[in-house]
Amino acid sequence: RGKTLVGKDSVKYVFKNGTIEAADENNAIYWENNNDMDIYAYYPYDKSNSVSVTDHTFTIPTDQSNELNYYKSDFLRAVREDVEITSSPVGMTFYHLMSKVSVTITHDSSFADDDFNKLTKVLTINGVEDSGKVDISKGEVAVSSKKESLSFTTLANGNTFSAIIFPQNRNDV
Repeated sequence: RGKTLVGKDSVKYVFKNGTIEAADENNAIYWENNNDMDIYAYYPYDKSNSVSVTDHTFTIPTDQSNELNYYKSDFLRAVREDVEITSSPVGMTFYHLMSKVSVTITHDSSFADDDFNKLTKVLTINGVEDSGKVDISKGEVAVSSKKESLSFTTLANGNTFSAIIFPQNRNDV
């Protein structure tokens, strides 16, 4: 079984015009020696080209107030094993490996709606780490260590605020 992508550890593919294709010809994947291949796909792309499928370091942006950083906080992975040589696209199903926290803030009659809506709101989660290790091959994640407190600036939708964090055991937080 082939385990390499012709000397490439990490190549970039993009969704363009309704299809997924190589970002450029240097990123195209070709079969080596007509062997079956295991294909590991993940998002967000890491341009370092040294991504380990068993020990990838991933850091979540703590400022998730804009959609780009919010979506970059989620780690997605897909795996297809023993793929036979083909010239057809290989379908991949992606799964989320991070957790989503959503908090809806309401107010009582002591605040007027306008005053409440003008307030700057920040979600602070205690004991949550912003980086850890991802085993892309198995779909497992582990935080690096616990910090006392991190402040995540969240993506706002009305009075609901969301952040993407590493999965936590209830006893860990």
